Amino acid sequence: MATNDYEEIPSDRCGYTYDESTVRDIGATTCWREVWEDEDRCLWHADVDVKPRAALEDADPGDQERLDGAVLRRVSLNGVDWFEGCTLVGAELTAVDLHDASLARVDLREASLEHVAARRADFSEANLEDASLNVCDLRGTDLTGARFDQAVFSNVRISRSTTFGETVVYEDELDGLEEDSYLRSAQAAIWSYREIRDLHEGNALPIEARSYYLDEKDMRRRLAWHEGKYGTALKAEGSRWVTGYGMSHWRVLGASAALIVACAIMYPLTGGIQETAGNDTTTWSLESPEDAPPYYVALILVKSLYFSAITFSTLGYGDIRPVGAAARGVAGVESLLGSILMALLVFVLSRRIS
Repeated sequence: MATNDYEEIPSDRCGYTYDESTVRDIGATTCWREVWEDEDRCLWHADVDVKPRAALEDADPGDQERLDGAVLRRVSLNGVDWFEGCTLVGAELTAVDLHDASLARVDLREASLEHVAARRADFSEANLEDASLNVCDLRGTDLTGARFDQAVFSNVRISRSTTFGETVVYEDELDGLEEDSYLRSAQAAIWSYREIRDLHEGNALPIEARSYYLDEKDMRRRLAWHEGKYGTALKAEGSRWVTGYGMSHWRVLGASAALIVACAIMYPLTGGIQETAGNDTTTWSLESPEDAPPYYVALILVKSLYFSAITFSTLGYGDIRPVGAAARGVAGVESLLGSILMALLVFVLSRRIS
């Protein structure tokens, strides 16, 4: 158990107090458990290398118990559910076997996990903010709803069966938050998406990494709109719709097709195009589209689509040219945008391949 009473600690009591000044929404407590064997701390806080599983099982902390600063090293706790809902802020877990264990809703803020084997463990809704995970095995682990803000993952193994949820909890909480809380949660969501993306990239899971990369970019876009950074937000919107944040060649192709068709419609309405075949010159334009026969409109659109396509690709065969300043302006803009879109297509394809 723990107490907030700071009276003199009896010699048969642990008396451990974790410095929680950097942890939000939690008060300091003093451990009032009995000391363990010949140690000067209780079983959970004794700084020893090996603690018997049987002794730990007898000291089952119970739901929502405070174990801040607990020390566990080289012990097998596979399949246990003792820690569900408990607080282990600042705990040290080294070479602990947590296969198939349940740590749902556990508070592991500022904790250190070194060489922890947690395959198929349940960390759903756990709080891992500011925690450090180094050389840990999280293959098949359930991390749905877990909090990762400022957590650091180093040499952590995951697999396709490791679950993080479709969105991180910080993004789910954004609606209705006040300004300061909104900014804090949005930045935490960005950090979490980036860490999860890096985890997947480090474990050769590119499809999953791409998904969380898109989530991160989308969160940055939303935050830019919220903060009134309209230039950044508009740039993000353009990247989103035209290139899928640099990841979708289909969006680039779709934007290119839309530009070609839009310009093809504009040419006959802004002066038309002039076709030269031998000594014959024909001008195709639509001054009154509503009065033109359907076959003539269709013919003009076919001619205009051809001219729009070669203008977009900057081929310029010279057999058709725009007529009038307005049509020439449209052609110039289309040529410029076409060059940009083709460059973007090469960029996105290269990125996907690499």
